[in-house]
Amino acid sequence: MRKVLITGGLGFIGRHLIRHFLTVPNKYQLTVIDDLSGSELIASAATEIGKNVEVIIENFLQFEPEGRKFDDVYHLASPVGAIGILAKSGKIAKQIVDLAEKATEVALKCQARLMYTSSSEIYYASPNQHEETEITLNVHHGARIEYAIGKYAGEVLVRNMGISKNLDFNICRPFNLIGEEQSSKLGFVVPRFFEACLSNSTLEVFGDGTQERSFCDVKDFVLALVAFQESSLSGETLNIGNLHNRTTILALAEKIKLLTQSQSSIKFVDPMKKYGNLYMEGGEKLANTVKAHQLIGHSPPANLTETLDRIHSYYLGLR
Repeated sequence: MRKVLITGGLGFIGRHLIRHFLTVPNKYQLTVIDDLSGSELIASAATEIGKNVEVIIENFLQFEPEGRKFDDVYHLASPVGAIGILAKSGKIAKQIVDLAEKATEVALKCQARLMYTSSSEIYYASPNQHEETEITLNVHHGARIEYAIGKYAGEVLVRNMGISKNLDFNICRPFNLIGEEQSSKLGFVVPRFFEACLSNSTLEVFGDGTQERSFCDVKDFVLALVAFQESSLSGETLNIGNLHNRTTILALAEKIKLLTQSQSSIKFVDPMKKYGNLYMEGGEKLANTVKAHQLIGHSPPANLTETLDRIHSYYLGLR
C-alpha cells in the first residue's frame, strides 16, 4: 500500500483529499496530522475521518516520525483565509516557513516525496499568472502580502533542499478553491455569500465587486493534485485551477442570491474599514493552467453552476 502523510489534513482541502483516497480500496495507508486550529469544522472531521485513518492531533512542528516510512507527504498545514490570517499578522511568514522546513525534514527522514502546497497569492497583482512569471511584491505592509511572501519563501526553501539534499518534491499553486465545508469565518467568499443568502441577511461585496476570480471545484483540484504527485514529474511547479469558471465577485453574489432565492440585499463594503488596515483585497486571480494541462492532463470543465448547486445542497442538509 502507498503510505501517505497529510499535514493539516483536517482542513478544507485535506478532508476532500482524504475522502478521495478512501474511494480507492486497498491502495493507500493514510496518516493525518492536524492541530485543530484551521476551522470550526475540524473537530467533527477528526471524529468522522478517524474511523478510517490514523489521525494525530498535534502541532506539525512537534511531530517526530519515529522510524516511520512514507511514500508521499502532502503538506497542507498553513494559516489560511484573508480573515483567518489577520490575527497572525507579523508571524504569518515565519509560521509558513517553519512549517515548510519541517515538511522537508520529515520527507527526507521518511524517504518520502513531498508535495508543497503554495498559493496563487504569490502572483499578487501580476497580469501574467503563469509559473515562469517573475514574482514582484511591491507593497509595504498587509497580512495578505506577508502570507504571499511566506508561501514564496517556502517554495524557495523546498527547491533549495531539492538541490542540496536531493529532496524529491513538487509544488502546486491552487487558485480559488471552492466546495462543501469551506469556512466563512476564515474569509472565504463562497461560504460567506451562501450563509448570508440563506439567512436573508445583508450580502456584503467588498469594493465595487468588479474584481475577477476563476473558481476551481475542490474535487477537481484533488484529482489534479494526486495526478501530479503520482506522476514521474519532480521539481516542477504547477498552477491548479479552472479558468472556465471565471466571474466577477458581484456576478457571483447575484448568482448565489438567485440560486438560493434569497431576499438579501447587496451592500458594497470597504473591507479595510471593516477589518482594519492590515486587510487587503486580492488582485485578479485567474488561473493559467496551460502547463498543468500539458504535463498532467489537468483540464476541468466549466462547472461553476454545478459546484454551487452542490454547495447549496450541502447547506440545506445542515438545516
